[in-house]
Amino acid sequence: MVKIIFFQAHPDDLEAYCSQLLHHLSIENKDKHIIRIASMTRGEFGLFRYKAEAFKGERLGRIRTHELFRAQKHYGIQRNQIDFFNIWDGSVKFSRSIITRVIDYLNKHKPDVIFAPEAIWTFYTHQDHVNTGRILYYIIDKNLIEKIPKLFYYTAILPNFKFPFNEQGIKFKEKVIACHVSQKALVDSLRVPMKLWFRVSARKYKKWEYAEPYRRVYFGKDSHLNTKPSLFVKFVSRMMFCMPLFEGNLKLYTIDEEKIRKQSAKK
Repeated sequence: MVKIIFFQAHPDDLEAYCSQLLHHLSIENKDKHIIRIASMTRGEFGLFRYKAEAFKGERLGRIRTHELFRAQKHYGIQRNQIDFFNIWDGSVKFSRSIITRVIDYLNKHKPDVIFAPEAIWTFYTHQDHVNTGRILYYIIDKNLIEKIPKLFYYTAILPNFKFPFNEQGIKFKEKVIACHVSQKALVDSLRVPMKLWFRVSARKYKKWEYAEPYRRVYFGKDSHLNTKPSLFVKFVSRMMFCMPLFEGNLKLYTIDEEKIRKQSAKK
């Protein structure tokens, strides 16, 4: 059995970006995989275009938690397979304390494969997404855990792996996204561009209309296998990091790897 953990910054991320692959692994090949979902936040402040301040905070966090449970049922994933780090929405930092928590979590579950938000070559630079991806990259790159898994990024504009699907898959994606009722305004605004993005991602497939793009990240002696970004990819990614609507926190703190190991060992 292959152990796979899907990391997300917010409760609706996987439905938007990974629903087809997640469905394939958890439903069509459920006898071969053990799936866990790890959500860094509960999405406490994610009310797009709404000024309903009374809902934000713990109340919205509870609502979005139940929306996630409802969506994951479509993959056959139960509540005991979903974990929360309970970091406040918008507060996922590249910090020693969060890195240590993720190390403990990975040492507990020992996944073979991890999926996480793209940290570098991406169109979506919300700091929660970027830092989630950077934390996992850092932990694996520095060998801070007992078992080193394979790392794949979603929301990647430099993919080296794609999971194709058809129009029926788009309908399934819309169905699971619809479970996140609180995010309807955001989902409605992104429906057309996201569909176009998946269609463009499948342009080299003759038998498939759409595809979810992913980037496999290689480390150490295999790092030469990493796809080199074109000038266009560099331009798009850097432009998105500069947009005022996002807060991609790219500052790397000075981390003492040995201290992290000692802190994890004490726990």
